[in-house]
Amino acid sequence: MTTRTKHTYQTYLYDFIKDILVVCPQCEAKALVKTGDFTSMKFNIQGVRVVCGQCGYNKELKSISRKHPSIIIGGPIDPFFCLPVWLQADFSGDLLWAYNLEHLDFLEQHVGAKLRERNGQPTKCAASAPACPAG
Repeated sequence: MTTRTKHTYQTYLYDFIKDILVVCPQCEAKALVKTGDFTSMKFNIQGVRVVCGQCGYNKELKSISRKHPSIIIGGPIDPFFCLPVWLQADFSGDLLWAYNLEHLDFLEQHVGAKLRERNGQPTKCAASAPACPAG
């Protein structure tokens, strides 16, 4: 566990929207939403797919706009299929969730750090914890 973080206030939820672990809508096992090139700045995203290795569930969105109103970012669901994220747990009466293991590792480092440097960044932190304001 690190004792200091320097760049957590420059990280956004968009940075973790890749390979999102979700609950399969068919068998409730762990499934994977492959987000293709969502993190690039293309206007239309193609090839977003949810796949379950347990039951074989497979669904693809052919093409979706980054500004599509059904893309929901900032909650315990994947932004494309609105499936519950796999990585979630009750934490002192609040829901702690992460899109994937990279996001979970980020949260662990941020929460475990004794010193969280802002480096001139505002106090908002869109990707660090449920109590932070949305970015």
